[in-house]
Amino acid sequence: MDLMQILADKKKIQLHLHVKNHSIPKIKVDVMRFREVIENLIGNAIEYSLKPGTVDITLSKKDKDIVISVEDTGIGISNSDQKKLFSKFFRSETAIKHNPEGSGLGLYVVKSYVEGWSGKIVVKSSEGKGSKFTVYLPISQKKSSKKEASV
Repeated sequence: MDLMQILADKKKIQLHLHVKNHSIPKIKVDVMRFREVIENLIGNAIEYSLKPGTVDITLSKKDKDIVISVEDTGIGISNSDQKKLFSKFFRSETAIKHNPEGSGLGLYVVKSYVEGWSGKIVVKSSEGKGSKFTVYLPISQKKSSKKEASV
């Protein structure tokens, strides 16, 4: 959050963390990849938010999942672009106009990692009104790796 707060301050975006349940269990994931997932989602939310904007990060537990959502007040994503959003090298024209840099790999990688942990990611967005990315990670996972640690 500290690193992301610096970026948010530069862009004049308010960054808020909400922890809905303080008894969230630890899960086994690759810590470096998990950090990459979180930084990518929050970084995108900050990058595509309009000034003055807000980014809300929520951590909670629902049923058998840990749920992490990142919601912004940004440019939003069209329904047609949402269908391609997690494709390799995809960038919407609106995103390119707002920020010409970028490879179109970030969300593809995020989805790959999340699914590798037996989780899922979903997006809800409206053009001009912002986006909400939600990651569901199962508390009990089938896959395990030597690189994984509890977070």
